[in-house]
Amino acid sequence: MGRVTKIALAPDGWRARVTMQVKRKVELPANAYARLEQSSLLGEKYIQLAPPPEGTARGTLASAGRIPFSRTNRTRRSKRSSAPCPCSSTGAASTSSRPSPPS
Repeated sequence: MGRVTKIALAPDGWRARVTMQVKRKVELPANAYARLEQSSLLGEKYIQLAPPPEGTARGTLASAGRIPFSRTNRTRRSKRSSAPCPCSSTGAASTSSRPSPPS
């Protein structure tokens, strides 16, 4: 489907911003979701791009479109990792989750 081309710290200093390149033939709805997933307990992590859970896909995510933080899974994976970074269909992406403050 595509690949991550860049991961950077978002301006707020707490979230990650991920940039993805998605194959041109892939059509994503404008209200798509981005979820950080793991292939198995010890497997590699990947970003799953999917239509909204309600099945109410609208429009098409444009080139350099963004998936906002509100449409990501923000669950904590471990004490040291942060959750997903929303991604776009061909380039720019928005922000991700907040890591836990040091204890």
